[in-house]
Amino acid sequence: MDLLCILNGPSLKQIYPIGSKRSVDYQKNAAESFGDVGMTICRFAAKLSVYSAPIFLFYYRKSNIIDYLPLLKNVVALWSLVYTAGVVVRFLGRYANTDYVNFANQFSSAVSRKDISQVEKLLAGYDFDLKGIPTTFHYSDITTKEWKPRQYLPIYRHNQSWALALPCNVIRYILANTIGIRILYPGTIIGSFIDVPLMKGRSFLTLEYNGKRAKIETKDKNYIDTMFIDNRGRSTNGDTLVLCCEGNAGFYEIGIMTTPLECGYSVLGWNHPGFGGSTGKPHPPQELNAVDAVMQYALSLGFSPQEVIVYAWSIGGFSSSWLVMNYPEINSIIVDASFDDVVHLATAVMPKPLSSLVVGTVKSYLNLNNAEQLKLYPGPVRFIRRTRDEVICSRPGDLATNRGNDLALKVLVYRYPYVFKDDGLIAAKNWLELDKTKKEDFVKQFGDLEECRHLFLKEGTAIPSQIGEKLDTRERVKLSLFLLSNHITDFDSTHCVPLPSRLFVLPWDVRDVAKSI
Repeated sequence: MDLLCILNGPSLKQIYPIGSKRSVDYQKNAAESFGDVGMTICRFAAKLSVYSAPIFLFYYRKSNIIDYLPLLKNVVALWSLVYTAGVVVRFLGRYANTDYVNFANQFSSAVSRKDISQVEKLLAGYDFDLKGIPTTFHYSDITTKEWKPRQYLPIYRHNQSWALALPCNVIRYILANTIGIRILYPGTIIGSFIDVPLMKGRSFLTLEYNGKRAKIETKDKNYIDTMFIDNRGRSTNGDTLVLCCEGNAGFYEIGIMTTPLECGYSVLGWNHPGFGGSTGKPHPPQELNAVDAVMQYALSLGFSPQEVIVYAWSIGGFSSSWLVMNYPEINSIIVDASFDDVVHLATAVMPKPLSSLVVGTVKSYLNLNNAEQLKLYPGPVRFIRRTRDEVICSRPGDLATNRGNDLALKVLVYRYPYVFKDDGLIAAKNWLELDKTKKEDFVKQFGDLEECRHLFLKEGTAIPSQIGEKLDTRERVKLSLFLLSNHITDFDSTHCVPLPSRLFVLPWDVRDVAKSI
């Protein structure tokens, strides 16, 4: 029996009995529950004191701080006593609980041997906090031969001199790291309030789909909580892996993984830094390091980049667009309910007098420019546009202001510059603003759009393409509508409704069009 593990081991949440499709909730006894409550209160008090210290110092700035040292000493002593009592009482409760003792023995064995097979067996039998468990995959294990330099968008530079910009930069930094990151990624706040749904989600994926949970280490030493469902040899689509990138309040446990699973694909989900069992915070650099490590983990599972489809929802378009920009061999990407540049959404919801501060803060520290990254990916792309989206529209529910329109147009303009210009671009913008019935009527005046397929045989499939350079206005407009209809799928839904599996269709590939002619 490992007493140290019982004393300081991770919280146990569920037990997965062998051969059963149902999980069993771990039942804490009164002592363990009481100890946990005491420790939680102490942790909360410690965090509260850190955040309130500046206010205290400002309020009593004219007083003699030394006069308050005896009071501070008593508070620290009381805190230490309560926390120590909580640790001891929790230890006694765990020691008396057979289920936790059995778990602690297996946990200790896996940790001491650093045996990944033991770790996988432990994760397959229990649901618990990942603290202390050996890492399944280390980003640092990538060999020099396998690694290549990563691409990043240019860093935003202010026109002001360094001295003049310093006060503004300090304010921007504070805003970005306090309010900004939490508004952009509310999952960092709500995660602690939805522990039960997350636990049930992990249980469902583990027991129903034989999911394998793993802890992987990133370049910046964060740990990312992942879930892998291997359908190779089980279904027609099983040899293809769908790598999922969740939204700003999305977790793999209750997120978008189920859609590709219903289609029979192998699926790899992961949680943003600071979400669920992942450490860190979802700042852009940490996000990119996380998705890079997840991709390398996918390759270590035996999938090639050509066997990987990236599926992104909402803000997941940021990490996913960076990923395909750096791994151009990836099969394809499906972008659902995403946007071109977060700065437009930020300025739309903030007061106009603050727009300059908001723009500077976002561009300096929270620069999620999906369009600029996705433009540099040459492979197939499908955009899922939700026609009643209330989140990524500058005016909620107004289809014309859906930033998904701008994302799709910016990518298509880059790929087909001679098609999406002048009348071709105007027609495309008009098409994007129409509802389904009006859209069909608009297209009818140009005849059968499929007649455009033969044009790709003449011009080839290079990106950016020269196609459309020699076309007249009518042919250019017709081709722009053909490309739009093949890249964008409309879903009559609001932002958070799960995507039906019938709409999870592989992106249109110009190379297949050229081959079929």
